Amino acid sequence: MNKLKNLQIGLKKWANAIKRKKGELKKRLTKELEVFLMEDREHGALAKIIDTKIHLNMEIEKDEVYWEQRARANWLQCGDRNTTYFHDGKEIIDDPGLQEAAKTYFENMFTSKAVANPSKVLEGIEGSISHETSEGLQSPFKEEEVQMALKGMGSTKAPGPDGFPALFFQKY
Repeated sequence: MNKLKNLQIGLKKWANAIKRKKGELKKRLTKELEVFLMEDREHGALAKIIDTKIHLNMEIEKDEVYWEQRARANWLQCGDRNTTYFHDGKEIIDDPGLQEAAKTYFENMFTSKAVANPSKVLEGIEGSISHETSEGLQSPFKEEEVQMALKGMGSTKAPGPDGFPALFFQKY
């Protein structure tokens, strides 16, 4: 029995060391990427940025796969009883709390940190549209263009931000 306990302790230490190294690697790659994004764009700088982003994304993907496998294993083993695992120990039962939790979750997922100097991000990228095309894209909409686009839309497709489907505007 003592040997099994020692094995368990050793395996936990080993797993924690691996997790710690992976966390440190992700932090290091994130810091490197931030430094590269702040620097002036040179010939090799863009390649460094791309390489670091790929490496960081691979590490994040590995983490996601690990947690997905672990969640699946816990779900199969514990089912609905395992709410603390999936919710960081916070149990939310009221509608406003659920709405806030969902809102916060998706805001965190789909927002990014602002770049300190956005013009530096674009320094290494050459423009690919002509001056005339750029002016056309920046010009105000013409009524005919809006009418043509509206007629081309499916009349019963998803409503716009105002809640009205295209059919309303096509008819009225």
